[in-house]
Amino acid sequence: MKSVFCALVFCVLLLMAATGTVGFWVEQPRHTFFRLHFAMGLVTVLLTCLTQVITFTYFVVSGKLIMRAAVAHSVDAGVVPEAQRLKARTLHVAAPAIGAVILLAALGGYADGDPSAATLHLAAFLLAVPVNGVAFAVQYVLIGRNGRLLQAALDQYSDGRLHHPTNP
Repeated sequence: MKSVFCALVFCVLLLMAATGTVGFWVEQPRHTFFRLHFAMGLVTVLLTCLTQVITFTYFVVSGKLIMRAAVAHSVDAGVVPEAQRLKARTLHVAAPAIGAVILLAALGGYADGDPSAATLHLAAFLLAVPVNGVAFAVQYVLIGRNGRLLQAALDQYSDGRLHHPTNP
C-alpha cells in the first residue's frame, strides 16, 4: 500500500504545484490560462479526494481482515482496537485535507465571478498545500504501522492454522 500511496501523493503534490503555478499566470477570469487552471484545479481536487478515499478504504478493509483473523483463530485480540485507532486517526487527518481542497475549489469558483476574491483563493491555496502535506505525512506513518499490524495478525493467523489440531 505504501508504494501506491506514495505514487498518488506524488501525483497530487505535483498537480497542486502545477495548478498553483498556472494560477499565478492568470490575470483575468477570461485570461488564456484561466481554463487550464480551472481544469487542473478540478482534477487536483478529485485526485486529492480519491487519494483520501483509497487510503481510508485500505484501513477499513485491513481492519476487517484483522478482525476476522482475531475471531477465526488465535490472533491477539489487542490488534483489533489498535487497527480501529489507526483507522480513526487517518480519518481525522483526511477530513481537514479534503476540507481544505474543497474550500480552495469553492473560493476559486467565487474568484471567477469576483476577481478581487483571488486573494482569498490564494490564501486557501497557501493553507491547502501544507494541510495536505501534513496529512499525507501522518498517513504515511499510519500506513506503515497498519501494515506491520496486519502482517503480524496474518502471521499469527497462519501459525494458528498450521498448528491447529485438525490440520495434519
